[in-house]
Amino acid sequence: MGKKTLKLAVFTAVLGLVLYMEGMFAPAYAYHARYTMLLALAGVFWISDFVSGSEALTISGPAKLMLSLVMRFLLAIIVAVVFVFAFKADTRVFAVNFGGVYLSFLGFEIYSLLTNFRTASKNAGIDETDDHIKV
Repeated sequence: MGKKTLKLAVFTAVLGLVLYMEGMFAPAYAYHARYTMLLALAGVFWISDFVSGSEALTISGPAKLMLSLVMRFLLAIIVAVVFVFAFKADTRVFAVNFGGVYLSFLGFEIYSLLTNFRTASKNAGIDETDDHIKV
């Protein structure tokens, strides 16, 4: 299991705990299939990371990042449509729960990208305080 996959699994477990607490303290706002939705979105994020990290892709850099973002968004929309039709529920409760979980995963992805870019800039010899390259 890769380091990024392990981080995603831990984040999903923490988010599952938050959803469990939401069901305990605010049951009116808890979506009944929230754990299934959580696992589906974790799968979407894992698939997009797997595809964007694939060696078979001939594109690189920002184009690969944009492909990953667009693919993740489209897959999340498909998951949302499936959930709306498969699990008949109040659409407002679903929208709030889905939006919260999706934005949480998106925040995790942004955090992961920033830490990767910071590590890459340190390895390249970029001083973050002076915004210039060390010689």
